[in-house]
Amino acid sequence: GLYVPQTVVEKEPVQAGRVVAKGPGIAYPSSSAEGAEPWRDESGSHLKFIPVQAEIGDYTLFLKKDAIEIQYQNETYLVVPQGALLLIIRDDEDLATFDSELPDLLE
Repeated sequence: GLYVPQTVVEKEPVQAGRVVAKGPGIAYPSSSAEGAEPWRDESGSHLKFIPVQAEIGDYTLFLKKDAIEIQYQNETYLVVPQGALLLIIRDDEDLATFDSELPDLLE
């Protein structure tokens, strides 16, 4: 299995959650867009993205200090940048094993 190093847990608050939505990734400029802002599509060319690793339904551990809390339709969500993700679990069998160990990791 994969364990979060004790130094991370001691120094940074860690939180767990399930991915309910994701963005396309980080936009990067095409070779013809020198000096332009990569998220603008003024040339008519398609934007290119570095894809996000997390998928909808994944269970993740992340650094809480990097998450941004928002309210949307009376629900509270956390927006977490990809760089703050410590662990992504996709398989339900792995998640069942991990859930039993999670309280020990977050203490």
